[in-house]
Amino acid sequence: MHISRRVPGKIEITQLATDQIPRLLLFKNYKWFGFFAGLPLYEGSRFYILRWDGTKFEEEFESERFDSYISDYAVADVDNDGQQELAVAMVHRGDDFFKTPQSQIFTYELERK
Repeated sequence: MHISRRVPGKIEITQLATDQIPRLLLFKNYKWFGFFAGLPLYEGSRFYILRWDGTKFEEEFESERFDSYISDYAVADVDNDGQQELAVAMVHRGDDFFKTPQSQIFTYELERK
């Protein structure tokens, strides 16, 4: 992942594994063509997990490219099973320019190593 000028969205530092090594969670939305009427238009997004190696963060995980854009995320034990999950809020573009976008929340299990 290359970030040239700024972090493109929310970031969070957390310990996802039992190794006590911090992970940096962040996402990148791919801009489609600027802003129209104050609304961002995106062609997709990816989610990243970076692992601290003692001197810098190294990419540990890169998601597949989503057709939706990520608006927010949280790490929590969503299903109360003792393990953290990643909850991601995504906004899907309409099929055409005038269709209202739809939002969904997805959860992903985070493996403990």
